[in-house]
Formats: sequence, C-alpha cells, structure tokens
Amino acid sequence: MLRLRSPQQREIWEMVIPKDILALNEELAQIDRFLDDERFLLPYFKKHKTFKKLNTGRNSTPIETYLRMMYLKHR
Repeated sequence: MLRLRSPQQREIWEMVIPKDILALNEELAQIDRFLDDERFLLPYFKKHKTFKKLNTGRNSTPIETYLRMMYLKHR
C-alpha cells in the first residue's frame, strides 16, 4: 500500500531534549520546506495509482521519508 506521508507520532525524546537542540540548521530547514510541497509527492502517487497499489499489500515506506533520506544521502 502506497503511503505518501507518515503519521505524526510524538517521541519520548521530544519531552526530554531541549527544543533548540532539536531545531534544524538553515540548510535542512530550507529543504524541509521544499519537501513539504505536494508537488514532490504527486509523481509517485500518479505512478502507483495506475498499478492499483494504493490500497493493497503491505505498507510502503512513506514517500516523504524516502525523499528526505535520499537528500541526506546525496548531499
């Protein structure tokens, strides 16, 4: 099953670690804003829509997570 975004789940570390340490640096904050745009997710949705994989099978890695990990890998 294709997932575009992962559900927002709070982590225990969010309550323990100060917010200024969890903040993204400027580069990652800018990339985060770019990747929040739906235009980056639509090509994946359109491709899998034709194969009827939207509601069947095992959950996929969310496309949003995949794109962010690929940015970190190739930066």
